[in-house]
Amino acid sequence: MRLTIEPTAEFAHVNGAPCLVWSGFDEAGTEVLVWLAAVQPQTHDQERLVAFDRELRELAAFVALHGEHRVHDEMDAQAQTIEQAGQRIDQERHVGELAGVLAEVF
Repeated sequence: MRLTIEPTAEFAHVNGAPCLVWSGFDEAGTEVLVWLAAVQPQTHDQERLVAFDRELRELAAFVALHGEHRVHDEMDAQAQTIEQAGQRIDQERHVGELAGVLAEVF
């Protein structure tokens, strides 16, 4: 999967972490939102690192000037719901595994 994304001037909290909201499209043209908490360039090239840092600072300045710094509580709620669903699936899998072990023993 490939995404083409650009930063917005919005912030959100996902699982308690502050994230910059980016928007864009996948290869098929489906609109996507990305909640980005961290970016780390994967290079040791000093010129590229300096350029990356400069662009990141420009982005931070843009967001500070134009951003509304909105917190999306509904995103936290959705993330918690997804996490709870994952925990239920894990519990059900463990119950199934335990039932299989008990069936073998008895």
